[in-house]
Amino acid sequence: MFNVSQSTLVIILTYSILLLIPEFLLIRHPNAVLYVVSVVFNLLFYISLSYVLCLIGRLPGKGFEKLWHTCWHVIIYFFSASNIFLYVFFGLHWDAFTLELINETNQTEASGFVVTYLTTAKFYWIVFFYTVLAILEAWCLHNWGNKLVSFGKFRWVAGGIVLLMLGHLVMFSTNYEQNYKIAKGLPIKRNMLWKLEQSVLQFIESHEEYDICARFLKEASVDSCAYSSPNIVIIIGESFNKHHSSLYGYGKDTNPLLSKEKNLYVFQDVVAAYNLTSECFKRFLSMASADDSISWCEAPLFPALLKNAGYHVTFYSNQFTKEAEHDQFNAKAGFFSHPAIEPYIMDERNHGMFDYDGELLDLYRQHREQLEDHPYNLIFFHLGGQHFPPKMKYPIDRFSHFSASDYANRTDLDENQRQVVAEYDNATRYNDMVVNEIIDMYRKKDAIVIYFSDHGDECYDFRNHTGRTYDFTAMDARAVHCQFDIPFLIYVSDTYKERHPELVQEIEAATDRPFITDDLPHLVLHLAGIGTKWYRPERDLISPLYQNDRPRLINKELINYDDFCRTH
Repeated sequence: MFNVSQSTLVIILTYSILLLIPEFLLIRHPNAVLYVVSVVFNLLFYISLSYVLCLIGRLPGKGFEKLWHTCWHVIIYFFSASNIFLYVFFGLHWDAFTLELINETNQTEASGFVVTYLTTAKFYWIVFFYTVLAILEAWCLHNWGNKLVSFGKFRWVAGGIVLLMLGHLVMFSTNYEQNYKIAKGLPIKRNMLWKLEQSVLQFIESHEEYDICARFLKEASVDSCAYSSPNIVIIIGESFNKHHSSLYGYGKDTNPLLSKEKNLYVFQDVVAAYNLTSECFKRFLSMASADDSISWCEAPLFPALLKNAGYHVTFYSNQFTKEAEHDQFNAKAGFFSHPAIEPYIMDERNHGMFDYDGELLDLYRQHREQLEDHPYNLIFFHLGGQHFPPKMKYPIDRFSHFSASDYANRTDLDENQRQVVAEYDNATRYNDMVVNEIIDMYRKKDAIVIYFSDHGDECYDFRNHTGRTYDFTAMDARAVHCQFDIPFLIYVSDTYKERHPELVQEIEAATDRPFITDDLPHLVLHLAGIGTKWYRPERDLISPLYQNDRPRLINKELINYDDFCRTH
């Protein structure tokens, strides 16, 4: 048992090194001694695991052993390299959060992902590094034969290590809460395979939230409705960094049309609750806020309350669509496509997506007369916005207003990076046109239009980085401002302004108040005039009872946005 061939030893060391490489980057501990303890533990864990894999491979015979190790080589090389990729580009690793990201990524976003990240020098260096490792392993296997290496002198030590590691299997049960209790204070808590298993278990449990959400939607009720705003239009943008908007003082004219609107109210201090689209939707649709004692799914989603009050709810999205041929729930279309949730929160929706948001509006116009043939309407437009890569979000032949030469003052960037900034600003100008066209549709109606972005984004604003990051230990105030500061606009038609002067005065008085999209439902209920136990005026942006000093908690860590930006 303690005699190992040289080739087997190479495989054991290869597996162990591949699994340990990401650990050097992913282990988080401020104490250097405990960091070293964690690394040593993980090394012994992976050696033991690799040894057990080799033993299993030898049991059925030579043919099986070759197939066995071929499969495990593919799995372990991919797992190691992809962890490094996720860390280098996003500050992430394989966990439930990453699985959810992939699960909700559509074909358009996937192609954008390839263009943005898989053609970069960083990606090629990762491929080169792992290619060198594979060549080195192949050379060792070719030149080192089946000569046995004996560990007999160390059999008690080796056996003890293997048994100790196998004893940790009890912490890999299907009950993640129990696993955490058993592992308390042990270095296994800093092992990425253990954390991955716990994360997957939590991922599975999170889908149970959909069933809970459905139960609360069934019980959602309103006490009264004044129908104060007959037509409420909510436009949800995508990846709009407020600091690239000329409405907020950006040096390039990225909002030429909206800047001319006389009935447009620009809110100065609004932040997104999350920097991930699906989580943003949960937070700004649910009547439960992040600092409540209940989860997002344990309260109604506000469209259900308006629907119950008599509003006709339409949802047109250029991201989350339900394909006509899909009879079953497809998680990639967003949690609100769940068959037990969708009927309670919307009456109509589109099927299929478009290259550009303007094409989504064209589709809506074709059916508008039928969709708005109701006295009271709640209409959602969910745009593709400025999602990376931005050059895919606007017709290049007609909307290439900016080019790399317009950013010559950005000497910190090379030509390609300046071009990406230009493309982001072009996508922003295109978004300006799309939002303005939506406003045009409601100028002559008794309507109010709310526009905000789900979250922000980075575009070489202060460092060599585009997109978002999800590890707050690698972020400072500048990154948070780029990824969470968003534009928040309210437009009212002349008719609306004439018929609802009190509401307009309240809107005008609130433009400088700090706000987080987590509390959007209370603002919408106020605009609709809905009375319900779920409404809280202290969270309603335009209410005289609004609490300006309420903590704005962002992301899954529920970090206080204002405190973080002051101290980082």
